[in-house]
Amino acid sequence: MKLIKKRLSLKAFTTILLALAFLFSCTEKPLQNGNSNGSATDNTDFVSYCAKEKTSKNQIYFNYPQFKETVVNAEELNDIIEASVVSFLQGLLREDFMGSLKQMPEDWIWDNNNYTLWAMRVDYRIVRYDNDYVSVVFEGLCNNREDMRPIHFFSSITINLEKCELVVLSDLYRIDMDFAEMVQKEFKEQIRAGLAEKTGASIDDIDERVEEAFPWVDSESLLKILQQTKTSGSEHGFYFFLTDTSLGISIPLNYVLGSHYEILIPYDELVLFMK
Repeated sequence: MKLIKKRLSLKAFTTILLALAFLFSCTEKPLQNGNSNGSATDNTDFVSYCAKEKTSKNQIYFNYPQFKETVVNAEELNDIIEASVVSFLQGLLREDFMGSLKQMPEDWIWDNNNYTLWAMRVDYRIVRYDNDYVSVVFEGLCNNREDMRPIHFFSSITINLEKCELVVLSDLYRIDMDFAEMVQKEFKEQIRAGLAEKTGASIDDIDERVEEAFPWVDSESLLKILQQTKTSGSEHGFYFFLTDTSLGISIPLNYVLGSHYEILIPYDELVLFMK
C-alpha cells in the first residue's frame, strides 16, 4: 500500500511539473521595442536603438531605449543605459562585443543557418517612467552553437533620474529575514494561483510540493541571494524592477519551466521595509 501511494504521489508531482511548464510557456509575454508593461505608456521621451552584429559568426540584435535630447540629463542617462547593454552583451558572449551600438532596430527572423556561433534577439519593456525612476526590462532568446540549449535572457535596469545613477534593491528596501520570508510567501502564492487558473483546479487542491520544482527552498538562502541582487542581478539570476504599482522580482527557474518567473509585490505591502 505504501508503494502504491508513493507511486501515485510521484505521478501527481510529475503532473504538476508538466502543468508548470505549460503555465510558464503560456504566460510568456511577447515583447515589442519600446512597449511598456502596466500603465507606464508614455514613451514619447524615448527612441529605440539596437546593438547589432551581423556576421557569418554572430547574428546579434539587442534592442534598447535612449532618451531624446530634449530630456533633462539625456546624455548622462543614455550613457548609463548603453554601458549596461554592453555589460549584458559581454556577459553573454563571454568576450568583447564586436558589433555597433545605436543601430536602427530591425525585425530579424530567427534562422539557424546564417550564423556559426551566436544568435541573439533581445527586446525591451519600459515598465516604469515618472519623475523619480525609469525601469527597463530586457528579455529575449540567445543561442550558442556550443551549448546544449538556448538561453532565455532576462535582465533589468532601474535608474534614479534625479541622481542619474543605477539603483540596487538595497537602496530602496531593508533586506532582512522578514523581507525574504515575504518574497518567498508571495512567490509560492502567485505560482500556485497561476497554476490553479491554468488547470481549472481549486488553489487548495494544488499540491504544495510544487515548491520542490524550484532551486531555492529556505528563507535563509533566499535572504543571501536578495542581498546580492543589484540592478544587473545577482550571480544566482535574480533581478528586480519597478512598475507604477509594484516591485517586480524575476526568479530563475529550470529551463524546461520557462527559465524565470516574475512576481509583483504591491508597494503598499512594502511600506515597513522602505528606506
